[in-house]
Amino acid sequence: MGKDTSLIGQYYKQGVRLFGFAHAGNNDWTDSSRPNESFGDKPDEAGGLTELGKQAVPILNRLGVIIDVSQLTSDALYQTLKLSKAPVIASHSGVRGIVDNTRNLSDAELKAIADKGGVVHIVAFAAYLKDTAALKEDYKKQIFEPLGLVVGKDNPKEKLDAAGYEKFQKAYLNFSRNEWKYAKLSEYLRSVDYAVKLIGIDHVGFSADFNHGGGVQGYTNVGDGPNITEELVKRGYSGEDIKKLWGGNFLRVFKEVEEQAGKH
Repeated sequence: MGKDTSLIGQYYKQGVRLFGFAHAGNNDWTDSSRPNESFGDKPDEAGGLTELGKQAVPILNRLGVIIDVSQLTSDALYQTLKLSKAPVIASHSGVRGIVDNTRNLSDAELKAIADKGGVVHIVAFAAYLKDTAALKEDYKKQIFEPLGLVVGKDNPKEKLDAAGYEKFQKAYLNFSRNEWKYAKLSEYLRSVDYAVKLIGIDHVGFSADFNHGGGVQGYTNVGDGPNITEELVKRGYSGEDIKKLWGGNFLRVFKEVEEQAGKH
């Protein structure tokens, strides 16, 4: 998108209804919770949203586009909540009270999103569900070290020749396809339970990140969804609660965002 906020309207006309400001790495719109050292990023270098990012929030509100705060720094998240007239969501985030990772949301952040009427979708991604040394070590040994790379520091595309980069991509893909083995369904639902108890059933949902190494033992693809429902029933969740978690809460926010459109 570069620095062109007018593109938001163009994408809206083409059907876009969800907008996230960042992924891995800072950009022209915001700081990322995962600054990329290999790209020259520094933590919190913009102090949250940039001026461009701040300009985008009311545009998104006016159009009726849901704002996604996953991947943002704390400053950027709070600035988004302050500027937005509509609820926001976190589309794929973990719980920092369980795993202390900058990618996960603190209790205060979870509460702030809920107070705004939003929803936090807990991601089934092993690294954000349990702090396991085995995953971190295997990540380095299977992908980076064989090619002489340092995790978080070296940019593989710049450091490697074409053949080496192809090897990196294959190793990364293979690791991602097997990352579900590092966490169990019970460990995923531990984070779900945590969030529900903290901010309430109306503000929590599910997420997977299947395209990027997501999934856990017992929830490795969308076909395993019934396993979650079965376990929730065992844990005492009502049918109405389960409907909310499986999309009802998201649809409520979607409706509220659309109702806010054009009012500001």
